[in-house]
Amino acid sequence: MSTIPSPTAVGLSLKSLLPAAMTVKADDLIVRSCAGDLEHCQTGDLYVAVVTVDEDGHEHAQLAADRGAIGIVTERLLAVDIPQFIVEDSRQALAIICQALAGHPAGLLTTIGVAGSNGKTVTSELISHMIRVAGGEVAKATTLEKTKSFEHFNASPATQNGTSAKIANWMVNAVLDHASHTVLEVNSQMLAEQQLHGTAFDVLVLTNIRRDESQFERLDETYQQVQARALEYLKPNGMAVINADDPNSQALLDTLQVPALTYGINQAAEVTAKLIERTPYDQTFVITAGHESIVVQTQMIGIQHIYNCLAAATVGLTLGFELSEIARGLETTGQIPGRLESIRTEQSFRVLVDAAQRSTPIATAIHAARQHLGGPLWVLASIDEKMSAAEARRIGEILDKAADMVVLAPTNTHNSANYEPFHQVLDGVSDQTKFRTMLNRFRSIEWLLDNVPDEGTVLILGNGERLYSSGLPSRELVNDRRVCETWLYERESFAAAIPESPTAIYNIADYRRSD
Repeated sequence: MSTIPSPTAVGLSLKSLLPAAMTVKADDLIVRSCAGDLEHCQTGDLYVAVVTVDEDGHEHAQLAADRGAIGIVTERLLAVDIPQFIVEDSRQALAIICQALAGHPAGLLTTIGVAGSNGKTVTSELISHMIRVAGGEVAKATTLEKTKSFEHFNASPATQNGTSAKIANWMVNAVLDHASHTVLEVNSQMLAEQQLHGTAFDVLVLTNIRRDESQFERLDETYQQVQARALEYLKPNGMAVINADDPNSQALLDTLQVPALTYGINQAAEVTAKLIERTPYDQTFVITAGHESIVVQTQMIGIQHIYNCLAAATVGLTLGFELSEIARGLETTGQIPGRLESIRTEQSFRVLVDAAQRSTPIATAIHAARQHLGGPLWVLASIDEKMSAAEARRIGEILDKAADMVVLAPTNTHNSANYEPFHQVLDGVSDQTKFRTMLNRFRSIEWLLDNVPDEGTVLILGNGERLYSSGLPSRELVNDRRVCETWLYERESFAAAIPESPTAIYNIADYRRSD
């Protein structure tokens, strides 16, 4: 694998990168480095004034000029005495410039993007493992793991620009490490903020497009429009992988200008699956592609995981892998941390840990637990103070219908005096007798483990594999799995580190009358 060229040694023509830009005070600029925020702007940089939901970078244009910026990419004419390149969307321009300064590393790799509402992380992990099993070298950036510290990568002076620079530099690193493939989990923020312009994918998976407007209340676009944008980043000869069972995703097929492969369980598709058997700790299904079929057994449960496996298998076929290699990759992935992760115990009940915080993932996790495990279902639901009242109410409705006992707890260990999010969840509840609120997360987990009936299931939602403070003097970080294992195997408690918290449900009407 050849190394990345170094275009920044001689610089790049800005006009060639942004040919539609209107120029002021210069017809062109030779660019060797750029900054997408004032903090990183240094002498000799091109400053790109980026507009986000929280800040308008145009307001810092003069300060960037004072710091020695050689020019500004802007969305409007500014009162500064340095060259300006006026573009329609400076976020797009920033991403394009970052990729160009990095040497367009996507052209030296087989690049795979995974977008959609649900299932992105697990699908990305499955694809990455499958590539390794097939003999490839893969760099990945997912919620669980970012190769070469994607989140904390110190961008080179050429591209100090937040996530757009991280993506470009991460791909450079993949090439320098002789990776053959990259797998990038494409989240909504990347799409909404145009961070992927200049990046091109050989394969783009769209897992599904579900209703989730919570992150886009301050944007002009709908969530569906933002998700569909992912398909714009395919290479001209790239392949889209679409979930045929998801109506919103399938509706895009007629608009695609590139080839597409579909996967599904209920609708006609190129790659399909049929469930054979469910047990409390695994499931077996048959994947069929054309005239070939193969049996797959996975340690992860739930219908959503079969869809994730189908998406990964379809990518594998696109990359030219044999169905046997694909099946081996899916089977040997094992459990994925914090994604319906089973904690096997000697007790007569079962324990699952999952990262779900929003209504749709919560419903999916509960459905999987009901399908595979049976018995009473006791749930810890994590309350996020940032969720809308409507979303909180939907969560309450789901828990009310699907769970036998529910504890509402914060996502971290710190007590909070803000009870309103708890009440917003309870607004969707008809039977409040099966709900408890506990502001001590450790105590809520331990209470569930200590009281769940025999043959029941404890489903702990909200944090998944995420680490949070134990509250101990040692400042030890723990996750939900560690808390469960400590209580189940060692009979030791983390709850003692945090002061006792109330456990009763407050009367909503009385609470609101006191405001």
